Amino acid sequence: MDTETRQYVRALQHYWHTFPTDIQQHAWHDVDWRQPSVRPANTPERRLAGMAQMLAHYPGTSLLDTAVALCRTSCSQGEARTARRLGHALARLLDVPTLSYWTRRANLGGHTSKGQRLIGTQRALTVVIDAILPILMLYAQHGADLALSDYLLACYHTAPRLPDNHLLRYMRYRMLGNDPALLGLVTGACQQQGLLQLFADFCGNDEGNCQGCDFPLAGVSGEPPFRSP
Repeated sequence: MDTETRQYVRALQHYWHTFPTDIQQHAWHDVDWRQPSVRPANTPERRLAGMAQMLAHYPGTSLLDTAVALCRTSCSQGEARTARRLGHALARLLDVPTLSYWTRRANLGGHTSKGQRLIGTQRALTVVIDAILPILMLYAQHGADLALSDYLLACYHTAPRLPDNHLLRYMRYRMLGNDPALLGLVTGACQQQGLLQLFADFCGNDEGNCQGCDFPLAGVSGEPPFRSP
């Protein structure tokens, strides 16, 4: 290990030994850190480092409380365009310092060709859509805050498209035939998640059995069209 890595590991060990014994014992288990198909910028080590630095941004409070306060302030302005901007504002809460041991590292001791943010803009927007907005919606529903619920739904329905992936490409081909006229209907994250929901409900791990798919019959017999909540 290089000098910087040795210093970093010593600091990690120092903090680790300050944890309660039960936490240390609970964490001792075999973990396979080998990720041959993962891009260097997306290794588990970098994800953990990004999460740790993100949480460190909110001493004395929490990311949830900060997000709720941001939503309430934005909601009070009562403008449609603020709902469209809310997703980006929430994503900025996930911004972490660029100066970090992990800026140019994929793993301990391993260098990357160039510096990369631990949580990039597109990844942060994905986290907002996949996790933060649903949690905020539960928070609003638990508090019977109808105005906040409606505002969060407006944010979700106006959220732009997220980065592409192989499942979305597969579903665009299977469900929309890569027809430009139909692909034009996928205008935002909401439609993308609809395609992913169809995959989860009807494709699963059997992507090739389209002839036996029961999706065309979904809802015809009075049953709910989706099996998943």
